[in-house]
Amino acid sequence: MLITIFADASHCPHTKAAGWGAWAKGDGWKQGVTFGGSLGIRTNNSAEAELAAIASAVRTLFNNDSMRKYDAVMIQSDSLRALQVIYHALDTCHIANHSEGAPIPYTAQLTLSPAEKKTADNLVELLRGRMVYVRHVRGHQRGGGRSWVNRTCDEIARRGMIKQTRKRRKKHS
Repeated sequence: MLITIFADASHCPHTKAAGWGAWAKGDGWKQGVTFGGSLGIRTNNSAEAELAAIASAVRTLFNNDSMRKYDAVMIQSDSLRALQVIYHALDTCHIANHSEGAPIPYTAQLTLSPAEKKTADNLVELLRGRMVYVRHVRGHQRGGGRSWVNRTCDEIARRGMIKQTRKRRKKHS
């Protein structure tokens, strides 16, 4: 059984605050669900935020038992870097390019930041024993389907980033 997860992040380079948004739909679900919030950690760049957003989505689904019965996971993102990191980290990961997305470039060796390494290790633990597919979805496009999901997740992530920025400003006031 397959569960599809789309995750997106919003990152502020000035405050290092980030938010995440996700959409998921599993085999047997009538419709997909959206969820997200503040990442609650400082992210150095948008690539770290995007990878952390994917990990937050997967962790949230595990915590509410939504993923336990699925043996295959399709992870979709508009971040080629995050998808490359996942592909390199997981032995059971396959690239599932789509005509509407960019091809995920293969890199023989990938150098990870400490934050990317920590997040990748966390994803390996969460996704152990599952077949994982990664697919790029072009961000900020018009239309329905994947584009609607991307825009919706982006908006949820933006609200989470703003919320985290406001918390930091209050804390330092």
